[in-house]
Amino acid sequence: IKTFRTYLTTKDQFDFGDKKKINVVLFLSRTKQNVIERELVGMFNLLCKTNNINFVYKSHPRKNSDIDKGYNASNINSFQLSAWADVGILFGSSIAIHLLLDNVPIIVPSFVHTNSTILEKHKICITAKNIGELETILSNNTKDDIRKLVDNTRVDKFLNEHFSADKDYEQIMQEYYEA
Repeated sequence: IKTFRTYLTTKDQFDFGDKKKINVVLFLSRTKQNVIERELVGMFNLLCKTNNINFVYKSHPRKNSDIDKGYNASNINSFQLSAWADVGILFGSSIAIHLLLDNVPIIVPSFVHTNSTILEKHKICITAKNIGELETILSNNTKDDIRKLVDNTRVDKFLNEHFSADKDYEQIMQEYYEA
């Protein structure tokens, strides 16, 4: 992942907002995927007006957003956004794995969709069950407080089980070499 990120991001880094604020990226999914649009709009409006965060959003790669609020970071590489983010918000995006690898806490706004996520199943995210909970998480916590809301032991176990097949680095590299 580190090699891949270096290759993709070269020396360009994304920079936006006030350094004292919490950097929040919302990775949007397609609304056809069981999204409750009214709740999504309410969440988006909340994120735009929350004073202690730098808020950017990235549309789903196969759908451009026609939202005219907030900072549209759709032209920014997701790896760069992950490196910049203090918090990622998503409810159905594969970038979640990369955020986990970058040690970026993920908030899943379960009130925005009717799906269940692997992140919630394995308890490796922060679940906001309603807009009030989301507002409380973002408004009443520091970056470090939010990081502490995620059990990194669970995240490490999840990544090891699902992506490393319970093998250490040397075993993975040996298999790669043999392949």
